[in-house]
Formats: sequence, C-alpha cells, structure tokens
Amino acid sequence: MKKRLLVLIVLFATISGFSQPCQQIGVSLSTSADSYIDDSILFVSVYDYESFNLNATGIYPQNGLYYSQDDSTSVFEWNFGDGNIETGNSVTHSYSVSGLIPVTLTITDVNNCTYSTVIYIHSYPEFSIEYWIPYDLWEPDDTIMVGDTIYFNGYISDEQIMFIDDTVFLPDGTGVSYISSITFDDFAPGATIDSLSNLFSINTNMEHSFLGDLVISMTCPNGTVVILEEQHGGGAYLGEPLEGWDAGPGTGYDYGWALYPTFTKDMGDYVLGDGSMAPLGVVPSGTYMSSQPLTDLIGCPMNGEWKITFTDNWSIDDGYVFSWYINLNYINFIFLPTSFSWSSPAKVDEIYDDPATGNAWVIPSETGWHDYIFSAVTTHGMTYNKTISIFVGDSAVGIETQPIAKTTFNAYPNPFNEKMVLEYNLAKQENVKIEVTNIIGKKVKTLMNGVQLAGSYNYCIDGKELESGIYIVKFTAGSQTFTKKLVRE
Repeated sequence: MKKRLLVLIVLFATISGFSQPCQQIGVSLSTSADSYIDDSILFVSVYDYESFNLNATGIYPQNGLYYSQDDSTSVFEWNFGDGNIETGNSVTHSYSVSGLIPVTLTITDVNNCTYSTVIYIHSYPEFSIEYWIPYDLWEPDDTIMVGDTIYFNGYISDEQIMFIDDTVFLPDGTGVSYISSITFDDFAPGATIDSLSNLFSINTNMEHSFLGDLVISMTCPNGTVVILEEQHGGGAYLGEPLEGWDAGPGTGYDYGWALYPTFTKDMGDYVLGDGSMAPLGVVPSGTYMSSQPLTDLIGCPMNGEWKITFTDNWSIDDGYVFSWYINLNYINFIFLPTSFSWSSPAKVDEIYDDPATGNAWVIPSETGWHDYIFSAVTTHGMTYNKTISIFVGDSAVGIETQPIAKTTFNAYPNPFNEKMVLEYNLAKQENVKIEVTNIIGKKVKTLMNGVQLAGSYNYCIDGKELESGIYIVKFTAGSQTFTKKLVRE
C-alpha cells in the first residue's frame, strides 16, 4: 500500500508539473580546450582526433516560483552533429573531420521545459611556412649562408589543390588553343579571392620548342582573364621537347605563377634579360611573375570553373602539356588574423616583418641552427604559433662541412577511416610529387606534382575517396623518395 502511494505521489507530482508554466533556464559553459566567446556563442578550438570536454551548469533564475529546478532533476543532452548524442553535465568527445561543427546542448527540466544553445567546435588552423633566398644567390648545395637574406611567408591556410593529369599535344598554328578546366565546389558559399594570399599558385608541367609564340592565360569563374605568359622570349625551350614537328612528347618541366615566385620576372623577360638563354636555352623550372598582374583575379569567386588556355600563335614548333593544377586558399572567418609577427628565440637575428601580411626577411649573422617563430593573432585575440628551423652555414668553411638539412615525410593515423594526414618538411626548394597506388602498383591518385619552396606542409587524404584496402603512398622530393603503406579501414 505504501509503495503504491509513493508511486501515485511521484506520478501526481510529474503530471502536475506539466500543468505549471515554464520557468527560465540558462547555462554556464566551460571547457579545458582553447576557447573564446563571440556574440554570446562559445567557440572551442581542438586538433583533429583530440579528445575535449564540455561542462555545463544549469542556471535557474526563477527556481521555486512554480516548481523546483536543479541539475539533478534536469537532463543535459549534447548533439555533436556527427551522429553522436551524449547526456550528462560533463561530456568528452573527439572528431575525425575538420571544419566548423555545431554542437547543440538541450537542457530539459523536471517540468519538461527546455532550453537550447549551440557551441561551435573548430579545428586549429593549419599553418604553412615558406622561406627562400633569391634564386641567383643559392650556393651549390642550396645551403643558406651567413649574410644571405632569407625571405619568409607564413599563413593560416585551408587550401585546396585540384590537379589535372592529362597529356595533350599543343596544336601548332595560328591562334589554336588547348583549354582545360578545373571546378571547385567545396569552399564556403560566396567565398572570393579577397587578396593574393587566397591564390597560392597556378602550375603546369609542360614542354614546348618556342616560348616566343605562346600565350598562356587563366580565366576565373566570373570570366576575368589574366595573361600568365604573353608571347615573348624568342626561341627558348620550355622543358626538353623532341626535335622535329610532331615528334612526340618530350620531357616536361614544372612551371608556375605565384604570389612569391622563384623568379621575379615573367618567363619572357627572364629569357631576354639573360644572354645565356638565347637563342635556344631552356627556361629553368620554377615559379614566375605573370605577364599581367595576378591581382586582377581579386574579386573572383573561388567556387566554379577555372580555365587555363595555351595558345600557339606561330607554326613549325610543337609542345605538350602533361598536367596542371591551381592551389587556392580560403581562411575561415574564425581565423581572420589581425596581425602577424616573427621572432627568434636565440635573439641573434633582427627580423624585419610586416604585421599586415605575414612576410618577413632576415640576414643571419651566425652559423648553426636558427629557430624562427611565426605568430598570428586573430580577430578574437587568440594567438597561434609555429616554429621553423633553418641551418645557416659559413661559406668561408666550405660546403663539405655543412650538415645536410633533412627532408622528412610522415603519414597518420594509420590505419585510417575518415582522413589521413600527410605531413612533410622540405629542407630546400624541390620538385615534389605525391602519388597513391593500390597494392599491385596501379596509380589511384596524384596528390601533388610541382615545385614547392622549403618549409613545412600538410596534405589531407579524404577517406571517402578511397575504398577499404591497402594503399602505397609515394612521396618524391628531388632525388629523395619515401614510401609508406596505408590501410584504409
């Protein structure tokens, strides 16, 4: 009898609770991860695959007005936006994907009244750092020496590289063109080229027997056209074409146009300004200035069709385009930096930096390993740092005594499901090629094929693009080759 009465009392209390007006519910949130508040919304920064915790304490300003409220009688439900739902005041979670992910917290009190709020989880921004010295100052072993001017560029990136691997004969004749296009659709809706930091490079692997009759142009999704190379440079070769018209494909070289190029002239001006190039020299592999400024592409949509056009204007020469790619970068609004800075813990170098662009330069005065730290401060006052180490040699000692800086390559996690991260460091500027093959050696995907400056890089493989199985990734930088076996679960 007492048990039944107890049940009736509880049931009655619950039913009577439904008839009561709702009382206000609020929440106090905390996390052990880096976080900030913007417009009363909590943003939490985490690394991919890193576990983080979220803690919630209910706030009940009208407690006791109609009924009693406290955390012990309220239900805290967390929807993590990836198919997982957890309950409790304190929860722990991790993500295997990057991006801006909303987490919805719903608090339901004893009267079945609810309150919801959204917390945003985002990955730490990816950093890339490049450094170089002017091309004509490189020592024979590419070691940076005391007194050299080192140029830096650091940036926070969310980059996409689209690659077209397609061997095509460049039609010979007057004004005949080869046109190829790449379509991007993964950038944020409405994302545009706001500055040249959004456009890293346009690259191609090709050969041609007469630079002086070529026009190469890029057309962005809104129809804006920029001439990358405009028909000058005489009889200089691009790559190593075979002699004779339509003799078949020769050896392609990697060429490109970039914000911070290896050569500070366009191809034709470089050739005409160097007597050793005439009349049939080979244009060196590397990145160049464009004939028309790349700044003309500012305002172009990032999503949509990007077209490259190769036009042969004179007869009796030939060429082949083997591949091309465009490297776009979009910085999510969360990471918009207000300033950049560079520093050196050793305090042996004075760094001249531009807080607005992330560019810097330094003239090292001592030999040995030098650490340089790139820092970015975002609009929310969060500071992100990355360190790069550079060996500086002494030209008076002789290059044989200089230690060789290492090019490294790593891939993780392995096995993987959602995403595999390829992480590598280039000790110097190199031609880089990254290929994925299946277990019997058949090529599945080419991830990268072009020139990259010395620095640290990350590339992500989307697990959705690969079936379950065993794959081999082959990373080639200059004369060095690394291979790793990958397991896609």
